[in-house]
Amino acid sequence: MAYCIMRTRKLKTDGAVAASVKHALRTRETPNADPDRTPGNWSWPGDERAAMARYRDLLPAKVRRNGVRAVELMMTASPEAYKTMDAEAYLRACDEWARKTFGRDHIVQIVHHYDETTPHSSVLVVPIDPKGRLNARHYLGGRAKMQALQDSFAEAVGKTYGLERGVRGSRARHRTIRAYYGSAMAIEAAIQPPKRRLMETDDQYRDRYREQIQPLMERLVDVDARLKRLRYQAERAAEEGRQAGLVAGRLQAADEYRRAISKLVAERERLQADVASYERIMQAAAERENAQDTTAPLQVPQQEPEKQREKSRNRDRGRGMEL
Repeated sequence: MAYCIMRTRKLKTDGAVAASVKHALRTRETPNADPDRTPGNWSWPGDERAAMARYRDLLPAKVRRNGVRAVELMMTASPEAYKTMDAEAYLRACDEWARKTFGRDHIVQIVHHYDETTPHSSVLVVPIDPKGRLNARHYLGGRAKMQALQDSFAEAVGKTYGLERGVRGSRARHRTIRAYYGSAMAIEAAIQPPKRRLMETDDQYRDRYREQIQPLMERLVDVDARLKRLRYQAERAAEEGRQAGLVAGRLQAADEYRRAISKLVAERERLQADVASYERIMQAAAERENAQDTTAPLQVPQQEPEKQREKSRNRDRGRGMEL
């Protein structure tokens, strides 16, 4: 059974938006992408500067400190679906749904990726509501609205191509675009602590820290979700084997699931170690920054009580007489 897939991610800082644009246009290292196939990608607008300029034009002058500045959509389908359908036509249908849902004039960027395992469309939008306000909650606020958004996508796009909607109310966590950073090189780069910028507040530094560690955390969550699905599938395969009396087939399926689960467990342990290493590095960096902070107020020595000063003067006189 093939499914239509639509995922969203909220971006709350200009840095997160810029990182999304860079990833989509491959102007930053993307280990999971095949560089030989990258020229086959399609994008609008075609360069990073134009996309960021469009984003700044769409963004209101005033944005709440914790406001969602942009929403990143990743739309695709189960890998098996692409064996029988036109990938380019399907991704164009995804784009058209995004335009109708979020407003054609609010689209910042559209990129079709053909250089990864499964073709997908990455759409960046500034969530402006019908009243002209920056308001992500109008589209993504709460479970009911998220389910309605998934229903709309499945009805407008999935149904047209004979694809099923995902399980309603499922707690399965899916990989986001940034969670594809899976090579050792990407992890090594991710655990380099950012330098403290001049006049940067603790909150701003903490936001950059969270943004940098987010891909690792997302991969960790994804591995856990895959483990749960594999274990469920293993139990289901075993049950089906028992009902059909296929003892040999059941044992073979169980062995395959056990091997897959073992690999995922090892990957999860590596990721947990990477996250712990990152947090230690960040803690050490913060301690060094605090130790080197020259903006701390000068410590004014307390004045000695009068009796203590008198004792000091007498002691000094005594020393002078000895000399």
